[in-house]
This record gives sequence, structure tokens and C-alpha cells, in this order.
Amino acid sequence: MYRLGLAIQITSIGLLVGILVSMVRMRLYREFPFFGSYVAYIVVQMVLRAAFLSNGRLYFYVYWITAPLETLLAIAAVYESFRRVFRVFFLLRWFRFVFPGSIVVALLGSALASYISPPPTVSVAGAMIISAMAVAQYVILAISFVFFALVLLLPVRWGIHEYHIVMGFGLSSLAMIVAAVIRSVFVTRFTFFSSMLPPVVYVLVLVIWLTAMLHPLPPEPVFVGEGLSPEEVVRILRRDLSIVRSLLRRR
Repeated sequence: MYRLGLAIQITSIGLLVGILVSMVRMRLYREFPFFGSYVAYIVVQMVLRAAFLSNGRLYFYVYWITAPLETLLAIAAVYESFRRVFRVFFLLRWFRFVFPGSIVVALLGSALASYISPPPTVSVAGAMIISAMAVAQYVILAISFVFFALVLLLPVRWGIHEYHIVMGFGLSSLAMIVAAVIRSVFVTRFTFFSSMLPPVVYVLVLVIWLTAMLHPLPPEPVFVGEGLSPEEVVRILRRDLSIVRSLLRRR
């Protein structure tokens, strides 16, 4: 298991560096600053954690000090791609506040709940961080689900970078949630599977991101709602949702 984990870590670092190099070559870091920051941070984070592997106590502190920023950058990167594709929605005043506001409320609410009643075996600060990070995975998965649901319902041009970025984060969060559920239900019965599922899926995610970053941006990118007012886009969305509801009722 140690050798497999080491191989996955080395492979991950190589793929992350490849993503960074591709982003620099294609000048994609200007269009996706949060995603580029996330990838660069993960490279530094992995190297830093590897340097403290021989010292369990220091590794524990390094891990939990670096983990929260990783989660925040992941949410920012997903939000960045969502806004690029569906930027017309952000012309609606209520959407500009409701969408990011719901993310902040979810994270702060989970942290506050842990602060009020922390588990007896974990410090208050640790409980708040763990709770917020766990909820963050559901937030990322929810944004990814909404993203692709809107892609199906609205006339969206194919955007390989945004689609692959959101897909990657969604798959990574799903793997972490599934692993957590397996550990909570089966405890130690499927330890190997629950431990290796997130890193193995993450390697797949890095491959997905790398394939996207090898492509330059289209010369004239067109996003949903280009030339339409926010009200017209919302009207199209309501029409498509009504069609979906009618089909579900028939079934």
C-alpha cells in the first residue's frame, strides 16, 4: 500500500506540473487564475507534505494547516468556470448574491455547528476545519451538478476548459464523499478501497485536466446568453424545466 501510494503521489506531481506548463504555454493562467493558483498550490503542498512524512507529528500539523486553503481554492476554481460559462446569470442582481452567498453560508454554518457542539475527541478548531471541509465537498459536487444540468437545459457552446475543470472537481468530490460514506458504514471492512479511491480518482481527474489544458482557447469564445438578456435566458430555463417536469409526471 505504501508503494502504491508513493507511485500515485509521484504520478500526481508529474501531471500537476504538466498542467502548469501547459497553462503557461497556452496562456491559460490569465483566463483561469484561480484554477492555476489551485494547481500551483497543490504542487507545493504535496512536496511540503512529502518532506515531513518521516515525522508523524509535524506531518499532522502540516496537513491540516495546508488543507483549508486547498479546499477554498477548489471552490473558487469551480466557481470561476461556472461564472465564465453562465456569466449572463450574474447580470441578475439577486443571483450575484444568492449563489456565492449560499456557498459562504454552508461553510460558515458547518463550522459554527462544530464550534457549538464539537466532538469530544477533537479540538474545537479541528472540528470546525474538518466540518467545513466535509461540507465543501458537497458544495463542489452541487455546483458541478448544477453546471451540467444547466448545460443540458440551455444552448451552451462547448467549452473544453470549463467543462473539464468542473467535471474534474466534481469527480474528485464524489470520490471523497463515497469513501467517507464507506468508512462510516463499514468502518474497517473496506479500508483499502476507501483509502485508495480518492487518490486513484484524483489521478484520473488530473489526466482530464491535462487533456483540456493542451488545447488553446477558441479565438472567439461564445458563452451562454451571448446577445440575450438575463430575463430571456431565465425564460428559456423555465421553459426547459417545465418540459422536464411534464416528462417526469408522465412516467
